[in-house]
Amino acid sequence: MLVNCKVCNKSNTRPRMCQLDSLREELWFCELEHLYAYKASQDIQYNPNYNLWTRIKRYTESTKNAGHQYEMNQTRIYRLAKILLDENDQTITQALEPLISDRITQPWSYHEMQLFLQAESDVLSENDIDPLQTILDESFDTSHPDYDQKYALAILRRNFTVPVDLCQECLHVKHQEELNANQGYCDDCKLSDPEIYSPPTEETSKETDSGSQFGQLQQQIQQ
Repeated sequence: MLVNCKVCNKSNTRPRMCQLDSLREELWFCELEHLYAYKASQDIQYNPNYNLWTRIKRYTESTKNAGHQYEMNQTRIYRLAKILLDENDQTITQALEPLISDRITQPWSYHEMQLFLQAESDVLSENDIDPLQTILDESFDTSHPDYDQKYALAILRRNFTVPVDLCQECLHVKHQEELNANQGYCDDCKLSDPEIYSPPTEETSKETDSGSQFGQLQQQIQQ
């Protein structure tokens, strides 16, 4: 049996749709993004004091919701929710179009984050150029005439779920806390503490003087 998506009206069989429990009507959605757009808009209607963007982040990032496991276009969800709230003049079709500035959630691995940061700093190795490009092609419309790689990398970095950066020496990705503790270096590359000069003590000076006098006396005896 075919059912229609509550947001875009797309038809599909029930096993291929997401359902939201409701006492009033059967609610089906063709994608999780549409489900969360509907839920976020309903939250705002229920309580106007809610912040729409905060509600979207809750549904797409909280481990209590299935959305945190998937790549979610938060900006597109925001556009759809605004349409459902009658606060966006776009059509559903227009809102579904991906934009370069769209914010997409993604639990990036440390290796992937290292690729982004090295590319931003122009220190990416030749062997990593193709893997990086594959990620960019999957995350953005790189064929769009307004596509800008630096801007895309900045968006990807903004979506990091943990604060990280590159070590100034080895250029590997490390936690920001570790880098801050070592003035921008990781634990393996941190600069050694400079030796602190300690002036000789009075006793040491006396011993040195006595040793010099004894040496002079020995030389005089040998002569």
